[in-house]
Amino acid sequence: MESRKRSAFQSVPASPEVQRRFRRLGRFMVIYTPVMLLLSFLPIVTEPWLWIKVGVIVVGTIIFGIWVIRFSLWQRDEYWRERGKDPKHPERLGRVDDGHHGANTTEG
Repeated sequence: MESRKRSAFQSVPASPEVQRRFRRLGRFMVIYTPVMLLLSFLPIVTEPWLWIKVGVIVVGTIIFGIWVIRFSLWQRDEYWRERGKDPKHPERLGRVDDGHHGANTTEG
């Protein structure tokens, strides 16, 4: 009985693409977080230094946000591809490889 419960909660190994994307996000955070902490706690309060700190924090946050959004959208598209639907229009019936892709074909 206990082995049946355990098998229901076993994790599924991540694909190489998911691992690659997580490694990239992880590397960025390992580098960016100490830099942000260092810049935040340095006791330099001149105005040019404050603008440099704001610029570094804003640029890093934007880069990280874009990577997280792209990862999320890629994950959503993979979810629909696994189910045989077009990731851009999952409500439509049919497979991705049906050859139609919403193209208008007028004959005559």
